[in-house]
Amino acid sequence: MPNVWIINLKDNHTNTGKYNTTEQKTDWCFEKTCIAIGWIINDTIPDWSILRVKTEGQFNSRDCKIALRHFDAMKPGDLVWVRDYNGIYWIFEIKSKKPKQSDGAEKAFDIGSYRECTKAKKIGDRHVLSSNGINYKRLISRSTMRPVNADDLRDTTFELWKNLK
Repeated sequence: MPNVWIINLKDNHTNTGKYNTTEQKTDWCFEKTCIAIGWIINDTIPDWSILRVKTEGQFNSRDCKIALRHFDAMKPGDLVWVRDYNGIYWIFEIKSKKPKQSDGAEKAFDIGSYRECTKAKKIGDRHVLSSNGINYKRLISRSTMRPVNADDLRDTTFELWKNLK
């Protein structure tokens, strides 16, 4: 069975790129139908395994290592919860087999790596979640991303995905 993840697109640091707001980064991800993480490496490294090791070494942060490990573990068909800057929850479906390194365009949004998704489905605000039996607090990730380990939440996520257009 595919996995379910929660990703936090909000930056917790000052961005030195051209676009430095969470709104602009989130809008970019929605426009491109992808999910993304930061930790930009200036070298172009087409091999994800090498990029991951180099990024972990350059940033040497616990959150970076966890995010890269989870980003690497995602598979096509996995679902990802995303909360936009208006408090609306969405579910994205992973399409790409491996993450991609950002080029110049994505780096302007403080995006180091991204994963293409097939589509995003709008779920709604926390009241809509509640009406579907989901407490919004269960979709909070204190780090960049985390897996959903609770069977009931994973099952509900797949039911929502299947039943929404």
